[in-house]
Amino acid sequence: MGGKVTITKSRKYKKWGQACLVSAVLLNGMVLAINLHLTSLEGKLQSKRYDEQYFTINEQTKNAESDRYSLLQGNSSQLVMLRRLADDRLTADERKTILSNVKEINHQSEVSKISVVAITYLLANDLPEGTNPYKLFEGKSDSELTALQIRYENQAGEYMITMKKEMVQLMNAISIWKILHSSALILSSIILIIGSILNLRSELVVPPSQT
Repeated sequence: MGGKVTITKSRKYKKWGQACLVSAVLLNGMVLAINLHLTSLEGKLQSKRYDEQYFTINEQTKNAESDRYSLLQGNSSQLVMLRRLADDRLTADERKTILSNVKEINHQSEVSKISVVAITYLLANDLPEGTNPYKLFEGKSDSELTALQIRYENQAGEYMITMKKEMVQLMNAISIWKILHSSALILSSIILIIGSILNLRSELVVPPSQT
């Protein structure tokens, strides 16, 4: 009678041990799937960070070019004022030189303005392959360039807000999936240990008749 009970216990331990091992294998498969999903999310987040860096660099470049444009505009205004104030005291050559300088500064100012608009455009828009962004705005009037700059700055602001939200969502999702990954991994390890103990115990339980 005792032998039958012992055999029953042995089979029961073995059955539960095997069930635990199968469960551990299934959980390990889930852990792998979660890990792959985590890798995908982290890749997307890294891509967003690269986009953010690209945006920041373009923003800094735009600000520097905008400062240059303001400086050129100021220099042009000063030269024009100087010419007007001292017009009766200037020689023909001096007047010609000032006019030439004003013309060159205005040209540089126009180039700088186009650069500002082009860089602002790139902050929120993908440039068609093979297209020179500066060529898109050549020949436009100052008022047109100003209107375009305002439009692109609004687009850039919306783009950055959206990108920040997406990054926060990705970081939150990564945190949650990391917790799930760790929990599944720990649970899988615990079940594997329990299964191994049960299998070992099933082998140690031997009927008296076999001793």
